[in-house]
Amino acid sequence: MPDLKKIREEAAKLAPNDPPEVGWMRWLDARLASESEPPITPWWRATLDDFWRSGLPFFASTKGQRSTASTTITRALVIETLLRERTVVLDQIAVCVIMSANTAEANQRCEPLEAVLKGIGLVNVDKRDKVDLGYYFASLSPQTGRSTFEASDADGNRVRWSVSPATREAASGSTGAGALVDELDLWQDKDGGKNPAPDVLTLLHGRIHGQAGAHIYHVSTPMGPQAPLSTLITESETGGAEGLYVARLGELGARRDGEARAAFVRHLQERARTGRDRPQRAAAERWASDPRLLRDPDPRSTCVPTWAARAGEPAQEILECWRLAGVRLRKGEDGGDPLDVLLSRYGAQPSGDAGRRVFGAGLIAAAQARESVW
Repeated sequence: MPDLKKIREEAAKLAPNDPPEVGWMRWLDARLASESEPPITPWWRATLDDFWRSGLPFFASTKGQRSTASTTITRALVIETLLRERTVVLDQIAVCVIMSANTAEANQRCEPLEAVLKGIGLVNVDKRDKVDLGYYFASLSPQTGRSTFEASDADGNRVRWSVSPATREAASGSTGAGALVDELDLWQDKDGGKNPAPDVLTLLHGRIHGQAGAHIYHVSTPMGPQAPLSTLITESETGGAEGLYVARLGELGARRDGEARAAFVRHLQERARTGRDRPQRAAAERWASDPRLLRDPDPRSTCVPTWAARAGEPAQEILECWRLAGVRLRKGEDGGDPLDVLLSRYGAQPSGDAGRRVFGAGLIAAAQARESVW
C-alpha cells in the first residue's frame, strides 16, 4: 500500500524551493508514466507551477475544447486532496467538488479521477466502511451524473471527491478541500435556461474558507465577454475580484499558437491553389487572409487555444481541430462559418454569437460524424 505521508515528504523534495504542489505533481506525473499514462503538457505544467507559486486560491482559464484542462486539473485535485494537511472540523469529511456542465460531462470526469487513484496505488473496496489508508471506495451513478469517491488522506482523515452537474445543491455542504468548476460558461439551470454560476460560485467559494492551501479551478471554453468566466476575469483585471490567478498564453503558448496558425494559413493557401472546385478554392483563399489567423500571438492573452495547450506538434494539433470542426458541425449548419467554428470551439475566440450557436444542444445533437467537406 502507498505510504501517503512519506510520499508527501519525498515528493515535495522534487521541487524544494517551490510550493509543495509543484513537487507533488512532478511525483504524480512520474508515477502515472509508469502506468503508461501521459504526463501533463508543457503549457499546463508551466501554468500550474506559476499558479501554485502565486499563493492565490482561485484559478481561471479560458481555453479551447480538448485542451486537456479537465483531466489535468482532476489530477491536481486528487493529489492535493490526498497530500495536503488540513484543518478538520469535528467529524466532517473534506469534500473536493468537481462540477460539470451536464450529466454526460460529469460522467466523463470519473474515469480520469479513478485512474489517478489507482495509479497512486490505492485499491478499490466494495463498501464505504472498508475505506482505510491505501484504499478507496467509488459510488457511480451514470444516470444522474452524481458520483462520489472516498479515501483517507495522508493524515488518516476521510476525504471525498463529489462529481456532479453544476447545481446550487451540489455546491452547498461541508468543508471544501477544493473544486474544479468545469465548462463554467456552458452551465444551465435544471430548466435549461439561466446560468446558475453566480449563486453556485458564491456557495462553492465559501466552502474552502479557513482551509489553508485549498484551490478552486475555473475553466471554460469562452462564450463571449458577458459570460460568467470572462466576467470573472475582467473583474479581476480591474481589481474587482480578489485572489484570482488568470492563466495566460505565455511565451510558450504564444510560440505554439503562432506556429500553428502560420501552418494552417499555409494549408489554406495550398487549398486555395489546388481545391477541387471554384467555391472551395475561394473559401480557402478567404479564410487564409482572415485577420484572426494573421495577427501576432500575444503572450498576455487570456484566450488559450487547444493547439497551444496540448503537447503535439502545433501544425498537427490545429489541423486536427479543423478536421474535428468539420466532423462535428458540417459546413453551413445554422449559418455557421467553418472558421468561426474552429476559433470558437478550439481557438477560445468566440465570434459574435458563433460560440452560442456552435454549442447549442440542437446543433450538437444534429451534427453528423463524418469527414469534413472543407
